[in-house]
Amino acid sequence: GQAASPHDVATILGFGASAICPISVHNRVITEYADTAAQQKALYSFQKGVEKSLMKTMGKFGLCTAESYIGGEFFESNYLDTDEPKLKPYFPNINASVGGVRYTDLAASATEWHHKALSVKSESDIPFLGLFKERNEGAGHTFGNTAVREYINMTDEAILYIPQQQAHEASDTAYLDFGYEKRTPAQIDAFGITPAYRSFTRNLSQERASRPAALRDVMEFPVDVSAANSKADFDRLLGSQDLHGNNNYVIRGLKVDKADSGFVVSLTENSDKARLEQLAEHFKARFAGNHFDLSLANDHISLRANDADSLIYAYLSNVRPARARIGLDKVQAAHEITPTFASGAMSHGALLAEAHEAVAQGTNIAGGMSNSGEGGEHSSRFGTIRSSKIKQFASGRFGVWAGYLADPNLEEIEIKIGQGAKPGEGGQLPAPKVSVEIAALRGGTPKVELVSPPPHHDTYSIEDLGQLIHDAKAARVRVVVKLVSSEGIGTIAVGVAKAGADVINVAGNTGGTGAAAVTSLKNTGRSPEIGIAEVHQALAANGLREKV
Repeated sequence: GQAASPHDVATILGFGASAICPISVHNRVITEYADTAAQQKALYSFQKGVEKSLMKTMGKFGLCTAESYIGGEFFESNYLDTDEPKLKPYFPNINASVGGVRYTDLAASATEWHHKALSVKSESDIPFLGLFKERNEGAGHTFGNTAVREYINMTDEAILYIPQQQAHEASDTAYLDFGYEKRTPAQIDAFGITPAYRSFTRNLSQERASRPAALRDVMEFPVDVSAANSKADFDRLLGSQDLHGNNNYVIRGLKVDKADSGFVVSLTENSDKARLEQLAEHFKARFAGNHFDLSLANDHISLRANDADSLIYAYLSNVRPARARIGLDKVQAAHEITPTFASGAMSHGALLAEAHEAVAQGTNIAGGMSNSGEGGEHSSRFGTIRSSKIKQFASGRFGVWAGYLADPNLEEIEIKIGQGAKPGEGGQLPAPKVSVEIAALRGGTPKVELVSPPPHHDTYSIEDLGQLIHDAKAARVRVVVKLVSSEGIGTIAVGVAKAGADVINVAGNTGGTGAAAVTSLKNTGRSPEIGIAEVHQALAANGLREKV
């Protein structure tokens, strides 16, 4: 009834429905068009668009008939808690790796939208959700207005590697501090963070806190209560950890021991009675609706929860101590950290040649590694600071030739098995973007669309991948394999590590791409953090973590 988008139709069929009657679409067409012929035309256009989109979705799994697709459940849970007792019967085969929305949240949302629908009197009353184009009251976007504005502010900032007042008034070597060549380790270590970048991190952090757009936006570092002295301090610090969204609570400065009669809570630093009294007041206010007994001693708090299912019992049972801080003298120097940075694999096609070169040159100046993306780069850049240290083998392997692998600056070759932002699809460059320049680089024909199919042309098994890795290592560089963050990626990563890969790149749903249709990006992919965790655990369990 409420199926309105192609994703709705694909999901309903995938979970077992044999037929769909989108009543809401039908009613919308009737109210919009008075003429019967116009109504039929609009409904036909909707049906045609949905069928085309559904075939595209089915093609990701190699299916060509609806009968093969129906009931296949080709989905993963993105922040839907399918393990909840009320949702489990409906999604018995869907795993919720990080939990998420529960049945009560779905009911509350449906009720809220029902009341909103009743309040709509005209077209202007319909709210903008901001799912495609960012709106002030809509959904958060990873690269939204705030990010773009702050990026512009950084580009407007003067390009200086050292503060202007520290430059020598007259020197034969002053140009070394203002040139566009790679910085020396000493220059990188001496460089400071610019005001524009501080503004970028501060404003973007505030934006992500109010409107999260990715899993990492709702994740936080361990709470440190070592310096908390008042109830307000404990409320602010401990209260930042949500009681319903965490499996455990990592806290520095707080220790919780389980005793026969309940819990013993103490402060690891300066556990005097005054601070304990303020902590006790925090517990009383935060868990006011729970029944528990609390007694205060000179160096600890004794607390007994009467109900094992209460929030305070679950909270205290899952408090974990955070690791101690490390000294600043143990932190790596800046020039040792920057080589671990890498730019995204943005192709020359999604980016203009000037932008593609600027990314490579800026990354090389800072000592990092830029990724050429699919399609490579012009041979005139090879051996210069404008070349990418990471060259990518994409699915179609556009533009890969002997000279591509002979670049003196080449340090890594990346084999792209899948794309995180649109898993199941290959690279795609629309015909209007295939200029003479790009066609020459990729060995194509101008104004002819370039599409690389999802599976690699000669990679249909781990054995095939192992052979390709072996061939790529003939260039005497590290080999990267790019995998998509999806359920089961850990098993695949173990095979990739055994095949000889040096690096495994886990691609998530927040990636590009500048040349893809919006319908290819929405409702696809999974958070990279989940994939990284699964890969790490699988490699560690199989004794392969040190290999990659």
